[in-house]
Amino acid sequence: MNLTAFLKKNPPAIMRIMPVTNATAAPAARPARRSAPAGTIPEGQRNSALSRFAGRVLKKYGADDGQAAQAFRDEAAKCAPPLDEKELSTIWNSALTFYRGKVQPSPDYVPPAEYAAQEIDSGLIPDHLTDVGQAKKLAAVYRDKLRYSEATLWLSYDGMKWEENSPAARRYVHQLTERQMKDAHGMVTAAQEALLAAQEGQDKTAQEAAEKDHSIAKAYHSFARAYQKTSRISATLLEATPYLQIDVDKLDADAFLLNTPAGTVDLRSGNIRPHDPLDFCTKVTGCKMDRTW
Repeated sequence: MNLTAFLKKNPPAIMRIMPVTNATAAPAARPARRSAPAGTIPEGQRNSALSRFAGRVLKKYGADDGQAAQAFRDEAAKCAPPLDEKELSTIWNSALTFYRGKVQPSPDYVPPAEYAAQEIDSGLIPDHLTDVGQAKKLAAVYRDKLRYSEATLWLSYDGMKWEENSPAARRYVHQLTERQMKDAHGMVTAAQEALLAAQEGQDKTAQEAAEKDHSIAKAYHSFARAYQKTSRISATLLEATPYLQIDVDKLDADAFLLNTPAGTVDLRSGNIRPHDPLDFCTKVTGCKMDRTW
């Protein structure tokens, strides 16, 4: 057997995992998987992705006015290759049965009108579950509320001005962990519901995906709860200082800005505009601007 024939029969691992770039579909029963274009749902993920999506839109819109069904159809259109109508009906009906039989009768059921306000904010999850990861998340979420300098220590923005306020820094960490706890609880609940739906529909692929999501959500929940401890709050603030540090010379740096309760006046033009944390004003006048002058 020559080398070419051998490689065709026994491709190296790197060749087996590289995406197929040839646009021609292979005639075999199990064709090589190609990289899916951005925004599509590739083969191997279609059933699990649509099962989870159906559960989410039913909770968001309910099952009565057709919004959830239309959203499901729109999402299904992203599948490449498309699923047949029978498969789509099976996925949708399984999710609908679970929603009506398990979700709606639950004492924790949230009507669609209220659900939108409680949707999961995945932007709260740190890139890695460590002190540094939490510190970076604190800096990203509260950058317009919290800053640090060696001269002032922690600065907090009250909507009009920055002021030295170390207790406020700890309060923002409290807020972050409380939001993360709520976020994680929603993720755990959604994963549990997806897992039950997959089990009832006997969808092994969806079940495996839901189990993975559930494991991630539980780890996130445990992390958020642990970071409500005093030691972890202090560690978060300590590691956040490089990401929220400001040069003290930037405070009140623009001498032509007059900060008033009504807004910030640019003395060069006389124009007044809304307060902006990026002006880094630390003082405010005792009275509003008189527009008649």
